[in-house]
Amino acid sequence: MADGNFIEQDYTLVELATEAPLRVCSRIGCLTTFNYVRNTKLYCSDNCRKRATETPQNSIENLDTRRRNLEYFDRVKWALINLIQQGEYDRSQWLQDYIDNPTSARIVGSPKLLTSHNNNIAKVANRFTQQVYRCSIKTYLKNVRDNPNKLLILYDYTVFEEQLSGRIIGAA
Repeated sequence: MADGNFIEQDYTLVELATEAPLRVCSRIGCLTTFNYVRNTKLYCSDNCRKRATETPQNSIENLDTRRRNLEYFDRVKWALINLIQQGEYDRSQWLQDYIDNPTSARIVGSPKLLTSHNNNIAKVANRFTQQVYRCSIKTYLKNVRDNPNKLLILYDYTVFEEQLSGRIIGAA
């Protein structure tokens, strides 16, 4: 009979454990409900506990990343507007100066901008380097921009007569 009491006690403990109150996980984005024994348990798993303390990397939740992305795309937009506002004979020189500026290399070499369906400064810069230097913008940034003999590599500076409105620039 003593064994029977232990079995009954085990069932009682199991019943108590299954009747424990439910709680929703405290991590943002996780809606898992779980049984808790301790009142201090906030997360459904160790993984959720670890993820809850990490700094978010996307721009939806992280204000610094959001600000950087807004500034980045604002610079992309204003660069194309500035290029369009240049006089017809000043466009090539302005674009050359923009491409050679080290702070704009992240913009003109961006794969996301180069493959975009919209007009942007990266596509114009790519088209410019293809026509003038006979290489892509990526090759130009990697091999030609900092080359002291860049003037000898120059193909023809007057060939860039791209229409800046009415079609997607850089489309073949």
